[in-house]
Amino acid sequence: MTPESITTFLRTTMSSADTMGFVCTEVGNGTATIRWPYNDLWIRPGKYVSGPLLMALADTTLYCAVFGALGRIEPMAVTSELSTSFLHPAIGTDVTAHATLLRFSGRAAYGEVRMRADSDPEVLVAHATGTYVIPV
Repeated sequence: MTPESITTFLRTTMSSADTMGFVCTEVGNGTATIRWPYNDLWIRPGKYVSGPLLMALADTTLYCAVFGALGRIEPMAVTSELSTSFLHPAIGTDVTAHATLLRFSGRAAYGEVRMRADSDPEVLVAHATGTYVIPV
């Protein structure tokens, strides 16, 4: 399993990930990084990256971190809870999200996602936590 194979999976099975342009750049044991290339389709007035886009980015990045923990792509892992805090606007820039699982058991995974604007990687744009349920 590689970042490229995950990107291909996302783009061929989830039309939303394909439309949003998500690119998996890294996957590890319970971690994943996804980059969203800026696209005017997903902005609010003022070139602010929209909240729904950031929530989808967080959810998808956490999904891929589950793949990293499992060592395989598991299409039927599903979100059971996701909470997102918007901390600073991302304006006219790509956004990179990094997910880390904080707890992983056989049936559930809990993790956090940190999203940063590529134009200023020191600034945390949003933070999310979520739980995924893994099928038996």
